[in-house]
Amino acid sequence: MLPLGMAILLSISLFHVGGHVWECFLCFSPSFIAAAGQVDGEILESLWSVLNEISPSTQNATVTSHIEMLDDHMGNSNFKKMLDISMGIVIFPSTSTY
Repeated sequence: MLPLGMAILLSISLFHVGGHVWECFLCFSPSFIAAAGQVDGEILESLWSVLNEISPSTQNATVTSHIEMLDDHMGNSNFKKMLDISMGIVIFPSTSTY
């Protein structure tokens, strides 16, 4: 249950919203949602830059170790995002009917 006065607004990322029908673009594009944050690129692309920093340490590893190291770093990245997600929550009065 959401706290009183909080609403969740649905949106489609800018990368994908262009492939939807015009009505989806108008209703769900972050460009038209007040106070919606926007990031550059898809989330996977932002992960590659971090993985590029550790890739030299995986060059001499076995395939299994290589996969495990990358998986560990991706899991750590997801854990940090989960801890910081509350920083992105904004409380708006519930006035929308989505």
